[in-house]
Amino acid sequence: MREGDDQTEMMTINRQQRIAEARELLDVCCHLPLDLKQLAQRTGLSRWYFLRAFQRQFGITPHQYMLQRRIEKAKALLAYSNISVTEVCLAVGFQSLGTFSATFHRLVGCSPTEHRRRTEEQKQQLYQTIPGCFFQMLGFGKILSGEPNAAEQ
Repeated sequence: MREGDDQTEMMTINRQQRIAEARELLDVCCHLPLDLKQLAQRTGLSRWYFLRAFQRQFGITPHQYMLQRRIEKAKALLAYSNISVTEVCLAVGFQSLGTFSATFHRLVGCSPTEHRRRTEEQKQQLYQTIPGCFFQMLGFGKILSGEPNAAEQ
């Protein structure tokens, strides 16, 4: 391999690491209003190069990834807390309840309220089929009982 090839390969690896770090930032801060320009600046790439490179590396755009992460967090909050759908919407970074509900339905296949109802039914089925002492032993007692803020502890 020539020296130029080694240098190009190192630059590619470094670029991939920076894009992976941007994805990690989205994982941690998906509730914040991050935009493409901010993410690209963190990687030292132009917005459009960053967008194409992120999509090539992960198979999804940064915006789609952020929406998926927000909806994953919303699903957990809906399933394991008693906060309202509006509070969940705001907690995961959406500014509009309508946009949140439409995005949730598109990605999950049901409304946030329906998701909460379904997960509650699933928890009740677990309680009926698995002895409660196992839940207590594993530390799931508070979460499955629906105690407020149990998912946040």
